[in-house]
Amino acid sequence: MVQVVVTGGAGFLGSRLAGELLAAGSLEVAGRPARPVSQVTLIDRAPVPPRLAGDGRVRVVRGDLAGPVSGRNGLPGSACSRIRTSTPSSVCI
Repeated sequence: MVQVVVTGGAGFLGSRLAGELLAAGSLEVAGRPARPVSQVTLIDRAPVPPRLAGDGRVRVVRGDLAGPVSGRNGLPGSACSRIRTSTPSSVCI
């Protein structure tokens, strides 16, 4: 199973990226066979769109990575690789 973290997850691009990941249902990582997306964590200071907040695979963390964040469980504890896009959103898989 794959857990994905999207910073800027409530923004225009971040929320669309999260929606596409959830709709696809699986993700190929580093050339390995596709695995199911078990959780998408959205990190943002702004509220997440209702269409994403209602999905059971979505976890919302309110805050800014530059400071303390709040959420039911905070940030995922495992190390990960970050893929940056040309926008403020990034994906950590």
